[in-house]
Amino acid sequence: MDDLEIELTPKQENYQNLAETIINKFNTRGIEGYYCIDREEANAKAKRFLTPDSTISWGGSMTLSEIGLIDDLKESDDYIIYDRADAKTLEEKRELFG
Repeated sequence: MDDLEIELTPKQENYQNLAETIINKFNTRGIEGYYCIDREEANAKAKRFLTPDSTISWGGSMTLSEIGLIDDLKESDDYIIYDRADAKTLEEKRELFG
C-alpha cells in the first residue's frame, strides 16, 4: 500500500493485517505480493506490470473482472488479448490455446 494514511474500518484493518501476514509468507518463498485497499488501486497495480504490445490471457478470474481490468484491457489497443470467453465453439477455444 502507498504511504498515504487512510482511515480504515475495523473490517478493512483486519483484511490488511491478514494480507500482510500472507504477503510475508509469500516473501519467504520468493513470491511478491501486494495489498490494495480497493478495486481501483488493484486495477492500477495490475496495469503497472503490463507493457505495451504484451500478449495477455487468463485462466478465468472473477477478481480481474470485478476490478474492471478485463474490460480495460479489451478497450485498449496497447495489448494483444486472448480471451477464451470470446470463443464461440470448442474448436475456437482450442485454437486460442493451441
